[in-house]
Amino acid sequence: MKVSVAIPVFNGMPFIVETIESILNSDYSDYEIVISDDSSNDGTSEWLQSLRDKRIKLINPPSRLSMAENWDFVVKSCQGDYIKLISADDVITTGGLRNQVEILDRHPSVSAVFSSRQIIDSKGKTIVKRLGFGRMEGEFHTREVMKISLLKGRNCFGETCAGLVRSLDLKHNSLKSSSFSYLLDMSLYHDVLDGKKVYISPRVDSKFRIQENSLSVKSVNSHAKQFMAFRDYVCENYTGSEFAFSRKERILSSLNSIKNMQLRKIIYTYLNSRKGKIMENQS
Repeated sequence: MKVSVAIPVFNGMPFIVETIESILNSDYSDYEIVISDDSSNDGTSEWLQSLRDKRIKLINPPSRLSMAENWDFVVKSCQGDYIKLISADDVITTGGLRNQVEILDRHPSVSAVFSSRQIIDSKGKTIVKRLGFGRMEGEFHTREVMKISLLKGRNCFGETCAGLVRSLDLKHNSLKSSSFSYLLDMSLYHDVLDGKKVYISPRVDSKFRIQENSLSVKSVNSHAKQFMAFRDYVCENYTGSEFAFSRKERILSSLNSIKNMQLRKIIYTYLNSRKGKIMENQS
């Protein structure tokens, strides 16, 4: 088995339907889909159990898990050489798996590949056409691109749907910094890939969905605070290395983080106001 697409889920309806369809419609065929259903009660469990496809493996944790614990649980059940961890509301493009598999096959020295992604809303409408490391492409030390991401004040790697990681690297390293609940993806990349090389691709291979019912200014503020705390955590680990942060770089990171927080607030406010108008029209 070449690829395992791992989906940890709790109450994934209705978007998990589109998520799984996007994988099944991929132009790449050597994969399995491993879904860890953490006691969903919104119809997700019943829908998953109705699926009849030998590529889909459904597992259930013995008890309720945190998000990070469910990530680890589903990864341990994967059999593929490469693992893509994807949320139950995100989407893989038709050629996304093939593109990333071919990159890892061509670059045996890298542990993971990260592509750009689109940002979409709950209706599938594009909010941001491409987000990632810009036009950067090629092999990089993980610390180099982690520093670039932190200096820009945002997650340039992308959410987990944007990456494909070698199974040996992901399974043999645990998520140590799971206290960063808003930054589990960046925490995972730091803990699993530190000291390794990754490949950065500008191609859009996935779509990350922002759901209006999960958006709030409070969550944006918490995200920004955690980003700076995570930056400090990484800076401490990088001290004494060639990728150490100077005082000026820390200030730049903070300023860019604040700028991105304000931009995120504008987007969330717009999406929430649009949701309110839709509800008014339906009443």
